[in-house]
Amino acid sequence: MKTIGKWIWDRLGRWSKGILRELSVFMLIMAVLAFMPGSIGQWAFNYWIAVDQLANSLTLGDPDETISSRMGKWSMAEDPGMFRYATSGTICFFLDIVDEGHCTNSIEHDEGGKAVVR
Repeated sequence: MKTIGKWIWDRLGRWSKGILRELSVFMLIMAVLAFMPGSIGQWAFNYWIAVDQLANSLTLGDPDETISSRMGKWSMAEDPGMFRYATSGTICFFLDIVDEGHCTNSIEHDEGGKAVVR
């Protein structure tokens, strides 16, 4: 016989798998829609900008700056430090596969002043 705690834990596990599966499908659909012309494509593109800014904010960056801009600034810094050098190098490497020079082209010089970690 299962205890109540085990039963609750099993249910949470099933629900979380379902939520992750649905979230993955949603993100795939939004990625495809972002490349469509017109208002649907613009809406999906705006969605990804919002997700990007949220991720930057959650990692102690400026809430109005994208991760690409922040990584571009880190990669252009004279002495970024080992963590920043490795992080920006890795992220920019993968972004450059999709869009050549993405991080350096995405730098927003007027953003980043509200970052906790610059």
